[in-house]
Amino acid sequence: YSYAKIAVIGGGFGKGIHNILEPACHGVPSIFGPNYTKFKEAAELIKTEGAFSFKNKRDFDYRLNILLNDSEKYKHSNLACKQFIAKSTGASKSILQVIN
Repeated sequence: YSYAKIAVIGGGFGKGIHNILEPACHGVPSIFGPNYTKFKEAAELIKTEGAFSFKNKRDFDYRLNILLNDSEKYKHSNLACKQFIAKSTGASKSILQVIN
């Protein structure tokens, strides 16, 4: 993902989606199908425009076109991913403190 500009995540037309945290860690915006609602990270990244959902080919083409051709929107998505990951770090430390 460190070489990617955009990630197309599989599984969004079945029971759920594949891992979106990997591309987000590299600031890579993701596009995936509509079955993401069980995944808190996906919903949060969609809210902040670090990720996008599509229902059909037309939606997919639209989202892809924006990310590839609008540098300001791409920068916004890239930053949204990085900020999401930055604010989400530290969970292991918090869990260990509770256990101890």
